[in-house]
Amino acid sequence: MMGLGGGDFGGDQDDGDEASLIVQMTDKSVKKLIVSLSEQTVDERDLFSLQHQCIKLQSIVISGKEGVVSLTPNMRLYINGHLFSNECTSFMLTQNFLAFVNASSGLQHLLFIYDLNRKLPQP
Repeated sequence: MMGLGGGDFGGDQDDGDEASLIVQMTDKSVKKLIVSLSEQTVDERDLFSLQHQCIKLQSIVISGKEGVVSLTPNMRLYINGHLFSNECTSFMLTQNFLAFVNASSGLQHLLFIYDLNRKLPQP
């Protein structure tokens, strides 16, 4: 496994008996691992595959739907495996907002902030 992303990932947990992780495997596929503490089992769900390894993965809830935000070393920001920005240098998630910085051709950095309670615009 390469990257890790934490979080409850949208409420799969009922009794505090389960925990989940978002991981990227060495074959570049992104999976959700659900660990049942009482049964001591791990359920593995395939989410999507990317062309590159990620340097950062994080779970997200956008308009009530589960998702994953990931950043690759070549400045690609993906949401659920779909390219969202091809000039992103970093991102940060809070409960309600996605903030990311894009590098522009004029050596400027632009900060974008999106409300996660609304549908995100098309990349």
